[in-house]
Amino acid sequence: MALVIGKDSYVSLEEAELYISENYISGSKVREKWNSLSNDDKEVLLRTSCRDLNNIIYDGQKLKVGQPLAFPRKMNNPVGIAFALYTSQFIDNELYDSNGRSDGLEEAKGAQIENALYHGYIGNAVEEQAGVNIKGLTSKKAGPIAESYDINNRYNRQALRGIYTDKVYSLLRDWICDSRFSI
Repeated sequence: MALVIGKDSYVSLEEAELYISENYISGSKVREKWNSLSNDDKEVLLRTSCRDLNNIIYDGQKLKVGQPLAFPRKMNNPVGIAFALYTSQFIDNELYDSNGRSDGLEEAKGAQIENALYHGYIGNAVEEQAGVNIKGLTSKKAGPIAESYDINNRYNRQALRGIYTDKVYSLLRDWICDSRFSI
């Protein structure tokens, strides 16, 4: 089934291929692995990546009510409606850039592609290791039997979310939040 932009993906397969060819050298192991995959597998990785990105909590709110994906977004105005009314005249005339933030769609596209690319490259190894680490098991001992657990490990939490590279977080850094007020 083909990707549906705006519903289950931010990018088409063609856009992903172009992004990868522009950002990774031809001898890159990550790019070589991507190129070895079938188009169906690439679409599955892109779709899965989009779903996992939408599970992250972001600043602001969706641009349109009811849109299925997290992006595009708009920032919540931290100062209130009076500030928004005052600055709207400047924003409309492009004299003020609304904190310099875009709607985040381009960043989301890049993050989706990066995550899908690395999922295809290291996904199996991470999934096998995550089977142990997600449970929090960090070490074993043969006799007498002993086990150590660490459920707070950053990589355990990252694997649980389906994020395979820190590049995702760096691309979306302006939008990722810890706020309980974001939707």
